[in-house]
Amino acid sequence: MVNPEIDDEIQKIVYKDISDNGNNCTYGLVFGNSMLIKERVNTAFEAYKTRLGIYPTDTETNQNLIALYIKLQNYPKAIETLLYVLTFSTEPKIMLWCYERLVDLYVE
Repeated sequence: MVNPEIDDEIQKIVYKDISDNGNNCTYGLVFGNSMLIKERVNTAFEAYKTRLGIYPTDTETNQNLIALYIKLQNYPKAIETLLYVLTFSTEPKIMLWCYERLVDLYVE
C-alpha cells in the first residue's frame, strides 16, 4: 500500500542538503531509485522524467528510465529512448549498453 506520508518524508530527507530545491541530478536519481526499489514505479517514473526535463542528456537517468520501461514491458518507449541516447552519447560504454539492450529487445 502506498503511503504518501513516507514519500513526503523521503523527499524532505533528500531535499535537506540540496540547495536548488531538488532540481539537481542527485535528487532525481536518489529519489527515483529509492521509489523503484520500493516498487513505487509511477513515482520513480515521474522523478526520472522530471530530472530529464532539466537535464535531457543525462545518461544515467536515461538508462534508469530505459530499465524502467523494460520492466514495465513498454518496449516501444524503451527502444525510442535507447535510440535517443545514441544521438548524443559518444561514450563507448554507454553506446555498447544501448546496442546490447536494442538487440535484446529486437530479439524478443
